[in-house]
Amino acid sequence: MQRRDRDVAPRPSRPRAIRPLWVAALVAGGILSCWATFRIERRLSLPPSPPVARKVTFDVVVSDAVTGGSISGAEVGIDQETGDVDPPGPTWKGITDARGRARLAHDFDANTAIGKDGKVRGRVVFNSHPTPGLVFSYLVVVRAAAYREETIRLEAHFPRGIAYEDPSPRTIRVWLSADPARKPRSPPQGSSAETE
Repeated sequence: MQRRDRDVAPRPSRPRAIRPLWVAALVAGGILSCWATFRIERRLSLPPSPPVARKVTFDVVVSDAVTGGSISGAEVGIDQETGDVDPPGPTWKGITDARGRARLAHDFDANTAIGKDGKVRGRVVFNSHPTPGLVFSYLVVVRAAAYREETIRLEAHFPRGIAYEDPSPRTIRVWLSADPARKPRSPPQGSSAETE
């Protein structure tokens, strides 16, 4: 009996069946790899997004509307029309110097596109369209003691906007009129400061 058992050749072992879980993992891995490759290729093939804003610099020159003289110490700021009954008011950004000049900078929206040469071109605009039919403009506001506050609508001052690729400062001249309510009152006629 023992010799027969020794003479019998061992049966060949059958290969183990591949588990369904491993198959599912391999398929999922392949799909994920293909999806990642597609996203990377698409991102590389798409053109870069053009910028949608640009900082614009203004040189505001403030003068007296009657004498033409420079007004120093005037406050200069940026505001925006909102249509609100009680708007927040301007953001004051600078004060004019002895020459009546103040430089201010602000970020504005821009309609731009990237050309075939890779350069950005377009226009900087000075208005916003929060809802269809409504157009709100940015404003430059100037105020000074003994003068009426003056507001400049940038949309009217630059109706076509300005070129995005032109970084040169823009000059805005503002003429302030004296405010009669703030002028010192003269004493009435016939009055005398003398005492007996």
